[in-house]
Amino acid sequence: MSVQSITTRARLTASATGMAGRNFMRRLMRSRLMRWRYRGPAINQLILVPQDLRTSDPSFSSELHHGQCGLAGIAAYIGQESPFVVRPPSPEWERDLHGFGWLRNLTAAGEQIARDQARALVAEWIALNRSMSGASWQPELVARRVISWISHSSLLLQGADTDYYDRVMESLTEQLRYLHAHWRDTAEGTDRLTALVALQLAGLAAAEMQPLLDECARPFNDQLRRQVLPDGGHVSRNPAILIEILLDLLPLKQCYISRNLTPPAELTSAIDRMMPMIRFFRMGDGALARFNGCGPTATDMLATVIAYDDSVKAPDELAEASGYCRLAQGHSIVIADVGSPPPPANSGAAHAGCLSFELSWGASPIVVNCGSPAHRDMEWSRVMRSTLAHSTLSLGHESSGQFLAARLDRSASADARLVGPTKVAASISRVEAGISLSASHDGYESRYGVVHHRRLTLSDEGRLLEGEDKLLAPSGLRGEARLGNGAFQIHFHLHPDVEPRPQPDGKSALLVLRDGTAWMLTTDSGAVGMDQSAYLAVDRGPRRSWQALIGGQFAPGTREAKVNWSLMQVAGEYEWTAAAVSEAQPPAMEEPAST
Repeated sequence: MSVQSITTRARLTASATGMAGRNFMRRLMRSRLMRWRYRGPAINQLILVPQDLRTSDPSFSSELHHGQCGLAGIAAYIGQESPFVVRPPSPEWERDLHGFGWLRNLTAAGEQIARDQARALVAEWIALNRSMSGASWQPELVARRVISWISHSSLLLQGADTDYYDRVMESLTEQLRYLHAHWRDTAEGTDRLTALVALQLAGLAAAEMQPLLDECARPFNDQLRRQVLPDGGHVSRNPAILIEILLDLLPLKQCYISRNLTPPAELTSAIDRMMPMIRFFRMGDGALARFNGCGPTATDMLATVIAYDDSVKAPDELAEASGYCRLAQGHSIVIADVGSPPPPANSGAAHAGCLSFELSWGASPIVVNCGSPAHRDMEWSRVMRSTLAHSTLSLGHESSGQFLAARLDRSASADARLVGPTKVAASISRVEAGISLSASHDGYESRYGVVHHRRLTLSDEGRLLEGEDKLLAPSGLRGEARLGNGAFQIHFHLHPDVEPRPQPDGKSALLVLRDGTAWMLTTDSGAVGMDQSAYLAVDRGPRRSWQALIGGQFAPGTREAKVNWSLMQVAGEYEWTAAAVSEAQPPAMEEPAST
């Protein structure tokens, strides 16, 4: 184990110990003896209803009426039972249920039956959750529930009888007091920011809650500075998280304005930085590039966010703080990962995809990364975090980073922390024929003495992408026996709508797109092979796809191995004949190993 791994392991152990202490304090403060210490002003009246920008589904009301409750991609049959007493079909379903985000669906239904359903379910939740314990009282869920209840207070409270109104206000007060005491117990990252958004929103929406607003302003601003990077990316490096954060921050900003208050400078600045970064990550088909936990793009919510973007600034080519590069020429877009993993506390969903890239032509994705499942799936998530699930080079079928279990008594899991590469360099230059990216990482150096260098050059018209992958071992290759004689593979994961046709020469493959255009993948080193892959960035479940592979290895006694390849659009119109792609099973890729 490397010195870095030991250091990181010590940090993770300390973090786990601190969390155990916080969990003990949380249990203590739930007790009747301690609750009196966390009293605050009661919410008696809501004077503002924040806008819920997330997309709604009015059919949810009808489904409930027929005994179905669809959440987190699972339609659970509840019959005449309350969804709060049935056995949850998945942890994600249970979280969505207690977060009450589905209230927006009942609001959208706009019928009396939907209003009755919403009020009945809120009353059931209040009656069943007075103990302030269990899954529903995780601080991040309390935060999401507070936001949902306040944002849909018109549905819940308008015209309600006094007894019901008082019960909802009393419960909302208790939840807000609990969140005020426990927001620090949330995981570092978006959960903590959501908790502070909920407190800010309550301070604005409820009457006479200015002290709460003032008290939470400083930690809220601190979290914005920590999580939203100078170039507008998120500290987790997941492009999709930007949408989720903006869907919370935009209504919050509007609430400040509605109360005739100036929004905090940190809030306005964070929004202004994130908007161009959303455009930075968009590929030709409008979806976000699939890096570091980004799965299917919620195109409806993305469109909502973009509607608030009044910036005319073009996306940068190199987002240095976030660790990404964007090359756009003609109708082609190339986005590459040229950054180190996030800090350990934020790397639980990060992928070992350093120097991987995606390529789209017009509205057609060509080369992609496998992405992440729409809903959390341990088996898929573990596999898709590996380097082999990304369009980059893998050495010895190993990942460029190391996955560390968050606790010493746990094996590698889908939320293992990612460590390394530690040194990643990238630069962009204009060349005679277009624009070029040069990048390198040291992810394999501590294990094998090897540094990976990659150069990508996109022509002015965007019809030619030239690549060079080079492995350097300045002091000689180490660990050959475990490595397999220095063997490596360059992966080109293809979108399911790309039909590969290997050519007779063995050194090229024609890639036919659904629109009839085609690209030729060619190498001057080794051969172009094909293998199965899987594409997860779709709501309906993983799809089978293909990946092109170019193999190579270090020659005995050498300190350098190099492969040149190119992707070039070819003339003519081709018939796309690929059959419908069925659901895929997890492929035989490397699963992240625990260290």
